[in-house]
Amino acid sequence: MAGSQTDAVSELDQLISKAADVTVVLLHSKNLLVTDLPSQLWSFTSLTILNLAKNKLSSIPAEIGELTSLITLNLSSNEITVVPAEIGKLGKLLDLDLGRNKLQAVPTALGSLISLKYLNLMNNSFTAVPSELGNLTALYRLGLKGNHLTNLPESFAGLKGLVELFITDNRLVSLPDGMSGLTSLVKLQASFNQLKTLPAAMGHLPKLELMRVAVNNIEQVPAEFGGLNALAWLSLAGNPACQPAPPIRPDILPLTLSQLDIATALGDGASGDVFAAKFQERDVAIKIFKAESSPDGHARDEIAVTCFVDHPNLIKVIGIIDHPHALVLERIWGVPLALKPNFESLLRCRWTPGQTFTAAFVWNVAKSVANALSYLHKHNICHGDVYGHNVLADEEGNSVLCDYGASFFYQAGSVPYEAQEVRAYGLLLHDLVSRLKQASEQCDKDAARILQEIVQQCIGNTASTTQRPTFYMLYDKLT
Repeated sequence: MAGSQTDAVSELDQLISKAADVTVVLLHSKNLLVTDLPSQLWSFTSLTILNLAKNKLSSIPAEIGELTSLITLNLSSNEITVVPAEIGKLGKLLDLDLGRNKLQAVPTALGSLISLKYLNLMNNSFTAVPSELGNLTALYRLGLKGNHLTNLPESFAGLKGLVELFITDNRLVSLPDGMSGLTSLVKLQASFNQLKTLPAAMGHLPKLELMRVAVNNIEQVPAEFGGLNALAWLSLAGNPACQPAPPIRPDILPLTLSQLDIATALGDGASGDVFAAKFQERDVAIKIFKAESSPDGHARDEIAVTCFVDHPNLIKVIGIIDHPHALVLERIWGVPLALKPNFESLLRCRWTPGQTFTAAFVWNVAKSVANALSYLHKHNICHGDVYGHNVLADEEGNSVLCDYGASFFYQAGSVPYEAQEVRAYGLLLHDLVSRLKQASEQCDKDAARILQEIVQQCIGNTASTTQRPTFYMLYDKLT
């Protein structure tokens, strides 16, 4: 299908007379996948958007370089093995998607696309990326997940505008020292590699908020990472740097799926799906893991944490199922505080427009979550994913913190894991406090003032990791 502003036509031949006006082309059919591109396509020199995703293209003609007005080019989910050098002529391109193809190499010509903001090369088969990618100073998001990379070029230091980097599921044994040059980096996904160390210089990245480095070979986290004052969400499970998991609680029952009556879906996450269920006439929930691993780590690491914790403000396990991997959990009747982040909100929860809360509700949420996190860090457990969508609250704000997919047992030492998680707590509380209803009673005004003070202590401009309160101190202040 193709269109120019307000009209759309389905026959390619009809477009030739309008070639100068056509700005968008989508070429795809569920019943007829395209294997070769029609030569007439190169007549549309005014194209700004070309979507050729989900076909069976094995190559892209050199004529692609003639479409110099392109802003968005989607070639994902094809069978492309080679990209022509002429792609480097698309100087206006902002968004290039080559994910889910069969690329054996990344063309150096991509380094000429200096306007590019979004580059997706996920799920291909290349082992290296050219140093020329370091020229892409405007790049905002770079996806290299699911390839066979063994290293990254030092030229990555040139990616000064990069905010999101996805390098999960490769064969990386180290990261370049040049990573310290990524001064705009907010989100780093690097789990499921073979990393043995992390560059100490990365401890000076000023904006890094989320770092996923689970399931690597990291023996020690550099002390310099204690200086990551913006870091709020970390996953590290499956590395030698973590503390071995303790035995599961003795009261947890070994169960089989046949012992439960499974009902409606309650929610889903990166690692599994949660359903309402009945066990011996008791209302429960069951989390069925999708696979042995998720983007945040191995299912066994999540299970280890979930089967250890025992606290009224943390989700509690009743039983464990081996085949398939599943956990039978206490049924919590609260609802998530917020929606999960998406690409648009980056790392911030999404809230219902116009949503407001009473000071008493927010106070109870703050107290419940602080109590839960105080317990976790007392046992050297980092939750790793403190977010509104992982907090289930009742009508009064009494809350339970759930989802341990990013959690890990840590060794007490030079890296202030608790202080970094206090920032995540502060960001959550900030979102709640900014949605407080107008207080009329003096007690509500006093509560709002104290809550705002806590937010400042957790995330204020001067709140470095060495100055933040502990969760025990926060809970004590709210009790």
